[in-house]
Amino acid sequence: MEYTVELNGKEYSLPTFKKSVRKEIERVTAGNESKKESDKKSLDMYLLVKKLIGDEAALEVFESDDMEEIDLNMITVAFIRICAAYDKPINESAKVDPFNGMNEENKRLVMGVINNASALQNMMDAPRPSVVAFARGMH
Repeated sequence: MEYTVELNGKEYSLPTFKKSVRKEIERVTAGNESKKESDKKSLDMYLLVKKLIGDEAALEVFESDDMEEIDLNMITVAFIRICAAYDKPINESAKVDPFNGMNEENKRLVMGVINNASALQNMMDAPRPSVVAFARGMH
């Protein structure tokens, strides 16, 4: 698979999502959720982004290689977008159309059956007076 991330209006290639990449992302994510100081969190994200998109691309994206000059929000945005780029194939494959290839008439028929089944289930689940309460009312 090929992975790309869009940063500052330009697309950058990412390496294949191998075990080593996943472990690095997990490490940085865990660090972000820890009590680690903010500067260390930003540095970890920056170094990973730089590793994944390359030194030249990182310089282009961040406009500097000096952490004092880089917009820290851009580092976070880049990290989030890289994670999203790696998740994209999984998220897209989960979007399966259950009616794929079915004409409108058949879709309506299936939906009618589902709605009728739901209505029947709702009737079965509705609270009913107990037999004892019913019997008491008969006396």
